Amino acid sequence: MALELIATPGAPDANGYLTLAQADALAAYRVGGASWSGLDPDEQTQAIVTATASIDTLEPQFCDARTSTTQALAFPRGGATTLPDTLVRATFELAFSYVPAFAPGSSTDVLNPDLRAQNIKRKKIDVLETEWFQSSGDASGASAATSVQRFPPAVQGFLAPLICDGTGDDASAWGIGLVERAS
Repeated sequence: MALELIATPGAPDANGYLTLAQADALAAYRVGGASWSGLDPDEQTQAIVTATASIDTLEPQFCDARTSTTQALAFPRGGATTLPDTLVRATFELAFSYVPAFAPGSSTDVLNPDLRAQNIKRKKIDVLETEWFQSSGDASGASAATSVQRFPPAVQGFLAPLICDGTGDDASAWGIGLVERAS
């Protein structure tokens, strides 16, 4: 039985942010796009559904509210009835990054589960001391599961316009700050 991909914006049973036809069109213009075409439709569906579910873990950080209380996915939002192009592209990029996972014996996961490894300020080897930059999450690293920083850089770039952190300082959602030069 073939897997079913439902990419209807706002549908109560939707499970993807783009169709196989949209993914094929994006792959045609992407370097290495032939590797996407080498997957069978079920594998492509698995990649898109997995990418969509991963992106939806960021929902607390997305701007605006869901358009409908009955929709299955985090988008559309803010009364829209269509999906933002940047969301469709982010979903494809993440799905495309899963292509190596379909190779026999592979267990590739492109998401970085351990953001703390990227948050090291100073490491001292003798007497094993590690100092961390201050994190916006708790000490257990619980915020890593919903951090946009665990996504590949291209996906982060496409998601950037969709992320708000609720404080009005959208840069903090990315772990960056504003530096101003005094004159």
